[in-house]
Amino acid sequence: MSEAASRLCRACGLCCDGSLFPTVQLQLADSVQALKAQGLRIQHKKKCDFFDQPCSAFKNKCCSIYQERPVRCRAFECQQLKRLAQGETREEDALKKIQEAQSMIDVIKKLLYRLGPTNPKKPLLQQYQQIIAEPIDSFQNSTSDANCGVPPVLASSSINYTLSRCAPEAPGTSSTEANFERSLLTLSAEKKFVEERMQLDEALSNLNEFLNQEFRCA
Repeated sequence: MSEAASRLCRACGLCCDGSLFPTVQLQLADSVQALKAQGLRIQHKKKCDFFDQPCSAFKNKCCSIYQERPVRCRAFECQQLKRLAQGETREEDALKKIQEAQSMIDVIKKLLYRLGPTNPKKPLLQQYQQIIAEPIDSFQNSTSDANCGVPPVLASSSINYTLSRCAPEAPGTSSTEANFERSLLTLSAEKKFVEERMQLDEALSNLNEFLNQEFRCA
């Protein structure tokens, strides 16, 4: 690997942090025991050995087991590195592509955080799937004192997660006032939740297309 390619890899890490791939499947030439001894959390399912991304050996933008890394990791070369080796791009242009991808990922992570608790140790796609799998139930409209005639709202644990971060109930507030205020907050949270989930869908779709074009192998 050239020095320029090495610098780009250290600035990137997308193939190790769960952005490009959710898992890495081991090959026959890989030693499961040796990789486990190096700290990789190897799993076995359907006669396949694999490990989830983000890779546990990926530390400080570097592979901590570089000399003993799995076969798939050795073989993979992203499109930016291939284009650099073939003289089709310059190091500074490849770096801009990396930074563009990282900026898109940052936007997605912020949306994931706002939409509900997810596990940052999981691949980006799995965090997204956790959010979109969140059930949303439509409650029947009611004119009881509990909702004061407010139209039906959507409720989910993600919306409740948003509401839990709102200001606490003010001292001296009656139960009817409190319920009405909570209904308004829920309506606002529901609208924001739906809008941000749509933004998340679009952002992830754009990222996936960008990664396919600029990083994943054709």
